[in-house]
Amino acid sequence: MFRLCLALIFLISLIKIYESSVVVPFNDCGSKSTTVKQLNFDCDEGIPEPCSFLKGKTYHGRISFTTKAEVPKGVIVLHAIIGSATLPFPFTKSDLCSDHNLTCPIASGASEVLTIELAVPSFAPATDLLAQFEVKPSSGSKTDIMCVEFLAQIKDSNDIAV
Repeated sequence: MFRLCLALIFLISLIKIYESSVVVPFNDCGSKSTTVKQLNFDCDEGIPEPCSFLKGKTYHGRISFTTKAEVPKGVIVLHAIIGSATLPFPFTKSDLCSDHNLTCPIASGASEVLTIELAVPSFAPATDLLAQFEVKPSSGSKTDIMCVEFLAQIKDSNDIAV
C-alpha cells in the first residue's frame, strides 16, 4: 500500500510538472550531435518569452531531441548572457547521464527527452538575459553535442504583480 501511495504521489507530481510547463521559443546555438525539437519550462506566470524565474525557486524543464550520432556521455553547462558578458550559471547536476532521465550511451537516431531541474539562487541578480544550455562531450572534442538559447529573466519575488 505504501508503494502504491508513493507511485501515485510521483505520478501526480509528474502530471503537475507537465501541466505547468510551456513551450519556450529557442535558437539552436551549435548543436552538432542532436536536433533539438522542443524546449519546455515551467516559466513563472506561464509566459514563455521571456521565461521568468523567481530567485530562490526551483524550475523544471524538458528538452526533446533526436541524436544524429551516438552520444556516449556529456557534461551540461549553463550560461547567462547579459549584454556582451557570458557568465557561468550555477548548476550542480552537470552529468548528462545522471539525474536527467537519460541512459547513456544514447544511440544514433534515438528520440529522447532530457529533464532538467534548475534552482535559481537567491543571490542571482534580477535581470533580463539570454539563457544558454549546452551539452559538451565529457572529454576530447570541444564541439557542442547540444546548444540552445532562450530569452529569460530573473525576478525578485516582490516583483510579481498581485
